[in-house]
Amino acid sequence: MNRSVVLTSQNVFDKDKLVKILESHKVNHNLWGRNGWRSLDDLIRYMTHDQVTLSDGDPEEKLTLNVYAAVVLVLFSDKSGDYELFEEQQINERDGRRVVRNFRGIAETMRQTETVEQSARRCLSEELGFANPTKYELSELLRIHCLGPVESEKWAGLRAIYHRHIFLCKIGPELHRKDGYTEVDNGWKIYFKWRPRESESLI
Repeated sequence: MNRSVVLTSQNVFDKDKLVKILESHKVNHNLWGRNGWRSLDDLIRYMTHDQVTLSDGDPEEKLTLNVYAAVVLVLFSDKSGDYELFEEQQINERDGRRVVRNFRGIAETMRQTETVEQSARRCLSEELGFANPTKYELSELLRIHCLGPVESEKWAGLRAIYHRHIFLCKIGPELHRKDGYTEVDNGWKIYFKWRPRESESLI
């Protein structure tokens, strides 16, 4: 078995080199960019700007994406109880496709130029519109949880390992929206809803 090599934007020099690596692992990248899959250019952009790398080893094994993300568990409490935010579903605005997510919290891939706390605050700003950090209470980094390898949700034929940096965020009535929040990202409308908090666990 070949020793694994970590591929970043610094050692994957251009699209042609990346395509050769993908084809050596029999990854059909022609599927990308349609039917909900992200494109080859999307992968290059992620590897250039975000904390995303590829692990290249035995050609008989799948390429593995290492994705480093900030995950924020958003909490709200009132007289009726304690609640947490979750990603309920995504709906494609072009063709109406619906993907049920049931993802606990909100998440953003970390950028190469950010600290993990900056990534968490950007996540709150971009996904929920919480632009003023004085309006919420963000914890320190509580733990790092690794999920995977699993099949990549964005690029067919790749595996992914998600290095999830977990934070808690507590909000008050000023930021609370009873019906939840929505975000539009790359043609998908994402719905975040509240549910009773049933567990004190961080994942």
